[in-house]
Order: sequence, then C-alpha cells, then structure tokens
Amino acid sequence: MKRKIFSTILSLSLAVQSFTTPVVLASDDNNVSDKYAQIIVDFNEKYGTSYKIATPEELERTGSNIDEIEDLFIQMSEDEFYNYIYNAYLIDVADKQNQDITFSEHNNVVALPNINLSEINDSNGVNNSGVQHYYYRGSTTESLAVDATWWYGDGDYRYSSYATMGYTYTPGHYPYYVPYDSSYSIINLSREMACTYNCNKYIANGITDATNWTVNVNFVAGGGDVWGALYA
Repeated sequence: MKRKIFSTILSLSLAVQSFTTPVVLASDDNNVSDKYAQIIVDFNEKYGTSYKIATPEELERTGSNIDEIEDLFIQMSEDEFYNYIYNAYLIDVADKQNQDITFSEHNNVVALPNINLSEINDSNGVNNSGVQHYYYRGSTTESLAVDATWWYGDGDYRYSSYATMGYTYTPGHYPYYVPYDSSYSIINLSREMACTYNCNKYIANGITDATNWTVNVNFVAGGGDVWGALYA
C-alpha cells in the first residue's frame, strides 16, 4: 500500500543542487555492529558511493527506528549484508540511468498539467485548493509535493499566502527522497510558488546516502503536476 504523506506539483523551472557531507558511520550512535559499518566504508571506497547506515532521525521520518534496522542487519552474514548493499547500489544506478533516458529529450523538466482549468470556478475571489506533485522518476509512486490554495482574480490564478509541503513514497520501493527541511515563497504577483526541498536519499531499508539534495521547483497557481529527473 502506498504510504502517502500527502500528494500533487506544476512547474516552469527546476534547479537541482547536491552536496556531499562527510560519511559518518558511528556505531555508537546507531547501535549497529562495527562490522556492518566497515562493510559500507569498504563498499564506498570501491564504488565511489557515499552510503551510510541511516540515522535515528532519518528512520523516524519514514516510520522506522534503529532497533528494527539492527534486528534486520544482525540476521545477515557479512556476505549477505554486502550483497544487500550491492543490490541496492545496482538499483540506484539503474534508477539514475532510467531518469536520464526518460527525461533527456525534455532537458530534465516536463510540465504536464493534469487539471482541467475549465472545471475550476473562475469567479473572482473564489478559493480552490489542491495538492501538486513533482514526480521525479517517471511514475506516480514517488514525489515531492505542495498542498496549496489558489484563487482566481484579475484574469489569472494566484496563490494564497499559505501552503503545506510534503512528499509521497511507496514503502520498499527504492530509492526515494524525503525532505528533512523545506521552505517556500510566493512570487510573480502570486502566480508562482518557489519551493525548496532539502532531502535525504533512501537507498534501501536502513541505508541512506550522505549526499544532501536540494531541489528547487517553481509551481504555478491552478496548474497540474510536474514530471522531471532529479539529475541535472
């Protein structure tokens, strides 16, 4: 069952930045055996990745906790745990390649409004609300999202002053991105909303990437969803 933190996004522009923080695998913090942390360190050195054991805060955002992850890991031998990381890595690589192929012809940004604007009440001052998604994988299973209210006035749609930001994902379907911080501002005479999502990337159950992803998207009042790749 898809777990929906909340869901729907429209955009005229998209910018993606990423920066990598030092990979910290402190087993004292996570209560996970040093041998599993060292396996990830060795794996990162071999494949140029920046994977790590998820922190308690990262796990909490998706409804998990460190005890569950520790129980999962200790059931694996060292070889099984290595294969667990390697299989996640193969999926991660394939996901990036699929995004590159899907969106390369569209410069990584595809705006596909799916709301019939003719069905929206065009009366001045009447509020309409909805959730807009930014789908970053070519499917509707994972997204960054904003829940906003807009109104029609002076011949155009405009955002009100308040919105709620969030995300959607499917448990067990990796990789996906979860914001640990987000912000927005209403611009262009309230016709657009500039949203910033600072995200962690979840590679597998209990495994995240030490790279922090900053995703900037401009949503359009009364618009539909946006499709695009997270890889610039």
